[in-house]
Amino acid sequence: MQRQVIAFLGLLTVVALVSIYAAIRFVPSPGPVTAPGLDGAVQGFIMRHPEVVIESVARLQAKQQQAQPGAPDQAVRAAIMAHHVELLNDPTSQSVGNPNGDVTVVLFFDYRCPYCKQGITEEKALLSSDPNLKIVYKEFPILGPQSITASRAALASVRQGKYLAFHDAMMASHGAFADEDIFSMAQDAGIDVNRLLTDMNGDDITAILRANFALAQSLGINGTPAYVVGGRLLGGVTSATDFKQLVAEARMEQAAGTARP
Repeated sequence: MQRQVIAFLGLLTVVALVSIYAAIRFVPSPGPVTAPGLDGAVQGFIMRHPEVVIESVARLQAKQQQAQPGAPDQAVRAAIMAHHVELLNDPTSQSVGNPNGDVTVVLFFDYRCPYCKQGITEEKALLSSDPNLKIVYKEFPILGPQSITASRAALASVRQGKYLAFHDAMMASHGAFADEDIFSMAQDAGIDVNRLLTDMNGDDITAILRANFALAQSLGINGTPAYVVGGRLLGGVTSATDFKQLVAEARMEQAAGTARP
């Protein structure tokens, strides 16, 4: 009986995740996201315990990564080549590292994703050890209303020149992630919150999020974190050693004249 209940909750979690994904993709906004068709009591449980969805996504990503840990895929490579401008030269995406680096890592992430937060150490280690590397951030809020609010606020903070400080603060936060927590972190980062509240609801922010979701869909990305390194796509937490290997392979291809985007 217990196994049946767990399986049932797992199925409902997947349904809820799909509904949330669809709502965010087509109407990115800080408003409430509902899952039509679910029983009210079950939906209420999921909304009160979003960690159920987050942990389910994390487990699924881990299994996918173990099955194909960054293996080359011609379809993925072709998709990356077709969208290399959006990946590498999108002026609305923020970045760290060397702006003229010879290899770029593109990261699709969600501020509430525990695996995204876990990967920060590896990303910083990679940047500190490689002066010719650049990391591009793609806001991909798939884990509910607070994720959307956080991404909207982060993108709006660019106008005040505070994106990186705000981004780092939210990625370092492992506690509650209600709206008031997000805006408190914004204030601590030196952001004018009243201005932020106005800017984050602009059509330009909506356009950025929709473009990111369209790009993720084109690449077959359905979870976070997801990394594009050269012509490869990786899902889940990736070690600094694996990152270094992929960066080295990208440079080898460039030297051989078969450069990846």
